[in-house]
Amino acid sequence: MRFVNRDNTRPTIGSRPADVKIDNKRSVLQSVYLQGTSSKPEVCRAVGLSRPTASNLIDELIASGILRKTTFGAASDTGGKRPQLFEFDDDAGWSIGIDVVSDGDGVTVRGAAANFRLARQSAHSRPVAEPLAGGSWPERVAEAMAGTARHLLGDARSAGRPVLGISVSLPGESNVGMASAAGRGQARAAPEPGAAERLAAAASEALGSLGPPVLIAPRVHNMAVAETWFGYGLAGRQSPFMVVDTHDGLSTSLVQASSGTPVNAAYSVAALGHTTINLDGPRCWCGNRGCWELYASERAFLEAVRNGAARWHLPSALAADIRAGSPPAASEVAAHIRKGDEFARTQFETYADRLAIGLVNVVNAFGLPVVVLHGGLRPLGQGFLDLVASQVRKVALPAAAAEFEVIFSSLPDDPPLLAAAAVIRQALEGSALTIPAVREVQE
Repeated sequence: MRFVNRDNTRPTIGSRPADVKIDNKRSVLQSVYLQGTSSKPEVCRAVGLSRPTASNLIDELIASGILRKTTFGAASDTGGKRPQLFEFDDDAGWSIGIDVVSDGDGVTVRGAAANFRLARQSAHSRPVAEPLAGGSWPERVAEAMAGTARHLLGDARSAGRPVLGISVSLPGESNVGMASAAGRGQARAAPEPGAAERLAAAASEALGSLGPPVLIAPRVHNMAVAETWFGYGLAGRQSPFMVVDTHDGLSTSLVQASSGTPVNAAYSVAALGHTTINLDGPRCWCGNRGCWELYASERAFLEAVRNGAARWHLPSALAADIRAGSPPAASEVAAHIRKGDEFARTQFETYADRLAIGLVNVVNAFGLPVVVLHGGLRPLGQGFLDLVASQVRKVALPAAAAEFEVIFSSLPDDPPLLAAAAVIRQALEGSALTIPAVREVQE
């Protein structure tokens, strides 16, 4: 399913003086944001501008409140005045991220406001009004999104912070109406035709009247942006990688680095969860059989643990707990492995194999050296990652798998906060949300 993602639009560099100035100011902004405390001579060298040009742009950014003066640097070996140092003001503006989650209690919209370093400043959640069955569910979800956004906008006004934009993460299949039933233990159904487009349109309309620009993208895309700017893809570690989100099925996004910094990285949402790994496997909601998602998502893992417990006849505290009604969880599997539970160990190893099978295809096809996992698998620990990577290296083509590794994201498991990264990225990279205008967003 293809999503229209407004923040993918890149500015066209023109020859007009105004265009050149915008591009130069953006370069200065990115340099200071990524490098930290700087002086005017350091910025001149970093961005390749003349000293008068860079100095004027820095003065404008300081006047607008985006940069702020700090202390004075050390004098040069030849003496002279100590240079004035300045830094990026991380609280110059807030970004709002919104995400939708379904569980046994229904569907909830969650929101978070973050500063420019993706530090949470405020949070709010709102349940979606029932019932979600029928044709009105996109509007109900969008109404809850708008309510959450209004609350966070109020928090920003109280804190005296402008809001640069609102970023919405759509669930993996954007099937919120059906997910409400699935979360209550009912069988998973195929998404309604056009469900993603209907939800995106309803969200755009409901949020568009609030003032700040609105960005809408699949959840895994926003996770990839957050990973690039604040996680694995930080400066110095910039290389191609893939983000795998196990929250909602198995969503994937490829990140292609284009330089030594996060700026201008390319993102591609790929439905790799629906690559076939078993021709005789069960029917997937997408219509195919044996999709990777059916074996390697969190849902598939926990369902396999539940079914396995019903068939396990040897002594096992984990299997006994599940048969007694305790819901399976990754943390419980990990805890029982540490206690030497054989059933927990077999489930752990089987799931690692199933995740590795699909990753072999990814490594062979794209030669990616790193896969970053998002979701609820972190309790399985480093031993799980080592086992998955070992299985991939055994089976994948040697040239592609030689340095392969799989890691858990260092970012918090907080989808609405990670959604906010898309606005920060747009503010630093794009032209639609230029930072010098942030003070005017709510005035």
